[in-house]
Amino acid sequence: MKKRAMKKWIPKNTCYCYEYKNGKYRNCKWLSFNPNKHYQENGYCKYLSTGDWMEDGTFLLWDACKECGEHSE
Repeated sequence: MKKRAMKKWIPKNTCYCYEYKNGKYRNCKWLSFNPNKHYQENGYCKYLSTGDWMEDGTFLLWDACKECGEHSE
């Protein structure tokens, strides 16, 4: 899937990988967690193709902090 098509699933107007809308939380479709990693290193973003445990990877996906910068505030 192309990045442009993937963007529509990223939460809008927030710096997190989720949004609260109509009384419900909606998680980013591209955020996942690796159960084989420490909880502060287990975040993975399919949109960026990188994870918290990887060299030159992300740092805060485990805490659902958006690292892609798409649709941020």
